Amino acid sequence: SSMPPCHIQTASMIFKFLSEVAAHSDKNLMTASNLGVPLGPCLLRLDGPLDPKFQVECWDSKILEFLLVHQSEIFTPLMEQ
Repeated sequence: SSMPPCHIQTASMIFKFLSEVAAHSDKNLMTASNLGVPLGPCLLRLDGPLDPKFQVECWDSKILEFLLVHQSEIFTPLMEQ
């Protein structure tokens, strides 16, 4: 892992919270996919110009959705290091 421990802890808490929001999607309609649309571009921003192919495919939303669905599998091992 190349991220500082404090960044890993912050990311873990954010993704844990957002996955809990998605867990209540039956009431709030915010599935992991729906959360990825507005939050993906904010949380997973790249510097510099993007290839138009990436903009069309909404890569950031899909990655955020993956991180929300698998947050415990991803961040639990990192937090234990």
